[in-house]
Amino acid sequence: MAKLPIIYHSHTGNTEEMAKAVHEEARSAGATVTRQPIQRIVAFSLAMLK
Repeated sequence: MAKLPIIYHSHTGNTEEMAKAVHEEARSAGATVTRQPIQRIVAFSLAMLK
C-alpha cells in the first residue's frame, strides 16, 4: 500500500480544491493519504524546535 502526503498552500482555495481531488482519487486507488496545508506543517515544525 502506497503512502502519499499531500502538502499544499492555497490563498484563494483553488489549490485546496485540487489537493482534495488528488486526495480522494489516491484514496480510492488504495493509497494511505494525508493532506495538510503548509501552514500547519510549519507551525508543527516550529513547535518542535522549542
